[in-house]
Amino acid sequence: MEILQYSDFGLELSVGGETVRATRRVDRYTKPGKWLKPTEYVEIWELEDGRQVRVSRGGKDIRWSVRWRQSA
Repeated sequence: MEILQYSDFGLELSVGGETVRATRRVDRYTKPGKWLKPTEYVEIWELEDGRQVRVSRGGKDIRWSVRWRQSA
């Protein structure tokens, strides 16, 4: 899974060769850094089919990483 396009209004991902869109941000928060671990910026987006992804970047990283969000 990789990010094709990101903006404050939506997210476009490539999942298994298929392009999917997320147009609703469910949550956004900053996870404070500890010791040698930098601050992490996290956003939770909901895809059109209801699944959720967690998009994050740490410290001064320019690139966002993406993974499926674990359901509670």
